[in-house]
Amino acid sequence: MVFCRALSELVKSNHQHAIDEFIANMPKDLAYQTDINTIYIDYLIQQQRDAEAESRLRRLIKKNPSEKFIERYSQCHGNCQEQLAFAESLQKKISRSPALLLCLGRLSCQNKLWGKAEHYLEQALELNPTPAVYAELGKLYEKLDESDKAKEMFKLGLLSANGQPHKDEG
Repeated sequence: MVFCRALSELVKSNHQHAIDEFIANMPKDLAYQTDINTIYIDYLIQQQRDAEAESRLRRLIKKNPSEKFIERYSQCHGNCQEQLAFAESLQKKISRSPALLLCLGRLSCQNKLWGKAEHYLEQALELNPTPAVYAELGKLYEKLDESDKAKEMFKLGLLSANGQPHKDEG
């Protein structure tokens, strides 16, 4: 898509004013387009403009609950309690979404709600065992001083990332 390439080039050049102007003047029919907004959100997060990224993601997710938007929502550093409440409210609309469960797990960790975080991450793992979910579970188990479980999650995450089988070989 032409707009994605143009925005990507602006992001590479890191001209904040030009990037923000590009987004502000984007045709209205592209306002909720996933790929364009994903590029812009990634840029905002990279530039530590988390409040803008979080606010934009909330609006986007309400209109278009794309997995890409949901994945990025927990990467914005803001009011963790408000973010968790918003993400939990999405469960009624989006059930059994691995991206939402991962997001909820991350936000629960940020709020130090360890049991809730483990619950969400275990559900995400059941639905879609990705390296990211294994990594989050590994970090959680480290925080809980469960080093054996943490090591196992990190190991399974690496195996998963390399496309190797990882279910109870043994």
